[in-house]
Amino acid sequence: MKTLDLIRQNMPSFTKKEALIAEYILNQDPVFVIQCTGEMIARNAKSSKSAFIRMCQKLGYEGFSEFKFALSREMVSNTNDENNEDEPQDSMKAITNFYARQLININQMISMNEVKALGKKIVHSRKVKIIGYNRTGLSAMQLRMRLSKIGVDCEAITDPVVMRDVGEILGSEDLCIIFSIKGLTDPYLDIVKNLHQKKCFFTLVTMTPKNQLVPYADQLFTLPMPQEHTGTHS
Repeated sequence: MKTLDLIRQNMPSFTKKEALIAEYILNQDPVFVIQCTGEMIARNAKSSKSAFIRMCQKLGYEGFSEFKFALSREMVSNTNDENNEDEPQDSMKAITNFYARQLININQMISMNEVKALGKKIVHSRKVKIIGYNRTGLSAMQLRMRLSKIGVDCEAITDPVVMRDVGEILGSEDLCIIFSIKGLTDPYLDIVKNLHQKKCFFTLVTMTPKNQLVPYADQLFTLPMPQEHTGTHS
């Protein structure tokens, strides 16, 4: 049985706080639910994380991570038509449809005015440094490549040792763009604190609204998270 149908079936067994979370999830786009943390959903539903965990356990999952994984897997699974569950879905079509929804979400989360503002800042800045580490390092290098093709002199930095120098050398006429999924990489926080002190314009591109670097950002771009990330993140 599908996860959302499982929630509907078990509604009578939920406590008041569990039901608040269940109703909240049923009223949201599944893509949005996958992007959120358990804490965010519990807060938005005006409930608690412990109630969320209990709800997941009543559905047969160990906790939120397993619940979210099941929901994510269903979005690219073998159910092409809810009225005909015996007909397998084309996996490629499921995956492309999923990412098409992410592109639509980007349009809803980021305005063209914000993009234009960043473009002007890039053009008028004395120095432009783009930082990324681990997975986000690829994003930093790709942005540098595309900017270089249109004549923008910039540098992508993916080495944590070199990153520490950025906060020292940039000033009020410069721009630093940081790609960070969750802001958990140790060098980042010290870097942005230095950038803030030196009044360097700092643009943060992240998938986590509660990223610890957000309070220091002069400009924030929050992108949809297409899947649950595990392992080491930046």
